[in-house]
Amino acid sequence: MFIGLFAQYRIFALNVLRSRDSRLATRAVKDALFISIAGLVYFLLIPALGISLMNTLIPMLVLLPLVFTWRALSDHYGIPPILACIEKTGRDHRGR
Repeated sequence: MFIGLFAQYRIFALNVLRSRDSRLATRAVKDALFISIAGLVYFLLIPALGISLMNTLIPMLVLLPLVFTWRALSDHYGIPPILACIEKTGRDHRGR
């Protein structure tokens, strides 16, 4: 499970490092904004609603790796882009 979380942060770091490519830079900015918004909601909004963070910690620790594992696998294998490329050109991204 934590391999997916590691892979997701690795992809994020590589996108930040390769920010000269506008597509990767845009993806890195979107990821950074999403992580920031999620952190603000979790650490500011949840306590403001009167919900103890201790009551949400265990479910978050269980679900977060699963979500990032799914996302990392989707990013790594690029399932949607390959299908879109095949539909457009009749070939995959490697020209086969």
